[in-house]
Amino acid sequence: MRNHLILILLLFTCCAQSATTPSKSEQWSEQLVSQLSLNAIDFLEDGSLGWIVGDIGQIEGAVIQTIDGGKSWYNIGKVTEFLTDVDFLDRHRGYAIGYAGTIIVTENGGRSWRTLRTGTEILNSLSMFDESTGWVVGAEGLLLHTTDGGNSWSKLNTETTEDLWSITVSEDGRGIITGESGTVLWSYDSGKTWTKQFVGYDLAFYDAIILKDRVIIVGEGGTILETTNSDAWQKLESGTDRLLRAITNDGQNLLAVGAAGTIVSSSDGGKRWTVFQLARKANLTDIAVAKNSFFVTSAKGILFKKAR
Repeated sequence: MRNHLILILLLFTCCAQSATTPSKSEQWSEQLVSQLSLNAIDFLEDGSLGWIVGDIGQIEGAVIQTIDGGKSWYNIGKVTEFLTDVDFLDRHRGYAIGYAGTIIVTENGGRSWRTLRTGTEILNSLSMFDESTGWVVGAEGLLLHTTDGGNSWSKLNTETTEDLWSITVSEDGRGIITGESGTVLWSYDSGKTWTKQFVGYDLAFYDAIILKDRVIIVGEGGTILETTNSDAWQKLESGTDRLLRAITNDGQNLLAVGAAGTIVSSSDGGKRWTVFQLARKANLTDIAVAKNSFFVTSAKGILFKKAR
């Protein structure tokens, strides 16, 4: 059941042993918020309310919340499954996904959760466009779609059996899914239809970010690719060969995080990247922006924070 997570952790370990030397260091604070692995983080736009989901312990899984912009965190959830992603629409309604085909919803800010779906699949990434419409991707080419707030989910054809790791749908109707073996899928009609593409690199790509004039994806071997037209991909020199797991943008800077405490950043739109090395070489799993800070989750239950 946890084969896909084990694969990522093995890739993390492999990459950690052969990475390039960081160009300089940064001041990141750290806070142990759980004894469990932290897999995903999400903040509302005002930056005060945020949630983290993660692994499952002997009694219950990790759902952790902040109400003060990340100064303090509290375990609030009562969940019984390994969770891989979380997406909140407002201070009350949020969704989370995980193993065993699990999709759950909360309507009280995460204090309690209702199961919308279970199965046998491993679900990896979630994107809720609004209260009605959303998508989930997972193992073996799985793509699920809802138009009724998650009460029912239909399978969409992806024309692939590769594991799919991330899905992002923007307000302008563009959507991208990233996966194993250089697989991406594009949508230009707000996720109604998807077209498969090979990016030219036989690697796993774990996350994507849609910018105004281009799309950037990150993945194995420190690989960062960008495209302006969805046809041709250009490789950006990241300065590292460590696996990159997630990427974000605060309007001025791009940051990507990955294996063994590696963080790469760019202040010129991705032309040049600087490598930063956290003192604690935890495998980093996700990154979010809230108010004046970046927050990075890790597989060791540690949350890292840095002022913007």
